[in-house]
Amino acid sequence: MLPSCLQEKPQYGKDALKLDHFQFDLDLDHFFKDESIFVGTNDEGFTLSSEEVRFENDSALRGFIQYSSRTRSVSRPLAQYAGVPFEDLGLVTDWNDEKIWMACGSSRYKSSQEIMKILQQLKKEYNKTPELYKGGFSSNKTLYFIFNEAGKEVQFGVNLPNTNFIKWPEKSYWSGDDDKDEASDKALLLTDDIEKSVEQLLNEQAENTCYLFITTAPVAKAMQKQSGRSGFLVDYCRKNDR
Repeated sequence: MLPSCLQEKPQYGKDALKLDHFQFDLDLDHFFKDESIFVGTNDEGFTLSSEEVRFENDSALRGFIQYSSRTRSVSRPLAQYAGVPFEDLGLVTDWNDEKIWMACGSSRYKSSQEIMKILQQLKKEYNKTPELYKGGFSSNKTLYFIFNEAGKEVQFGVNLPNTNFIKWPEKSYWSGDDDKDEASDKALLLTDDIEKSVEQLLNEQAENTCYLFITTAPVAKAMQKQSGRSGFLVDYCRKNDR
């Protein structure tokens, strides 16, 4: 018994969760083996919490369980993609807390070079040109790069001084139009000129905020219907988030 009592407690954040090629097969029991991470403030400068979210008007899904960090710790990144660290982490599981439906890494402290490194790796990993959308909580200053493949959707959002340098289609779903019924479903794709403009705007800021959402199809559909009103997921929603 004595050796077991002297064992070092697991350190959450010691090994960052790698979001590259995320397959949603995370062992939750292993990942959350130290439940004390959900209580109080620890020496690493962040706290985590869990929350149950119910879908009152959704018959297909009862809801989900959300795990998310409340404050950031630059010294102990919780996730990474393309070798770029994220200080904040969120996970969404199914109602039975058995399967991962979404993983999210976010940061307020990224350089222009780090942002572009993430974007280039996403283009390489998913082997396609991303669709573009502007949105964001209480404004339209977040530019989202959308990648889709079978059973998975990836949204990489970057906060910019403005998104008006892009010529958005009139009445387009992707330009933040509220009336989807009258909007065109034709997506706007990333071009070389837009990418260069994005990099220039990022260079104007010493630190940039970004979000990387990797989502399975069920929760992506459900969150669009629920308008994203839940914790960090408010930045995920494409519609009615203003």
